[in-house]
Amino acid sequence: MSADSPSHHALGRHPRGRDGLVFRPVGEEWVVWDPEQDELHVLNLTSAMIWRLCDGTASVEAMVEALADTLPDAPGPAAIEVAVRETVARFEALGLLE
Repeated sequence: MSADSPSHHALGRHPRGRDGLVFRPVGEEWVVWDPEQDELHVLNLTSAMIWRLCDGTASVEAMVEALADTLPDAPGPAAIEVAVRETVARFEALGLLE
């Protein structure tokens, strides 16, 4: 992966969701609606928790710590870090981050 790739870019800073996106619960899941692209993204609980942390103030490391403290049956920190990095990279690839 090159240093200029989108996922590397998002992971090297404090990820922030784009302005104008709508984040809401729908039943047991959460959705992010992108009115600009007219796209709806369905998130599971863990992805929704990561999305909430993409507020521009938390580093990936801080997100890992927050999830480890929040999830009752959390896997080890290494597994949480992989999930956070993969999810943030996916958000970046979908154009959901600034």
